[in-house]
Amino acid sequence: MAQPDYDGSHDTILTYAAMAGQLTEDASNATWRPEEGESIDWIVATIQSKVGQNSDSTKVELDCEGAYVLIWLSPVLLQEFKKQRIQIGDTIGIQYFGPKVAEKSGREFKNYAVKVFIRGAATGDAIPF
Repeated sequence: MAQPDYDGSHDTILTYAAMAGQLTEDASNATWRPEEGESIDWIVATIQSKVGQNSDSTKVELDCEGAYVLIWLSPVLLQEFKKQRIQIGDTIGIQYFGPKVAEKSGREFKNYAVKVFIRGAATGDAIPF
């Protein structure tokens, strides 16, 4: 699958729409695999929990004008989604800072920041995680 050229200098929804077009040339749902410092901001289209090989993962699809990108939520991302009560229809931004070592445990984890820019129309459905 072709990866987009991305230097972080044009952080706009239109740039991400073009990037999604590149990502989805070969697949209907490309998985976002960010490089350190990369960010993305789109509308949450779906949130599905209890998926994956062991039915213990959560995935999110982000939509920008019909271009979809799939994000598997790491423990850090899942915690942020729960804390911020992110729902379908919200416009969110996610930035990946790269690996970080936890002070207490000494374990390495993927460090992300998540921000809700615009709350979407609530569907009344419970948040699925």
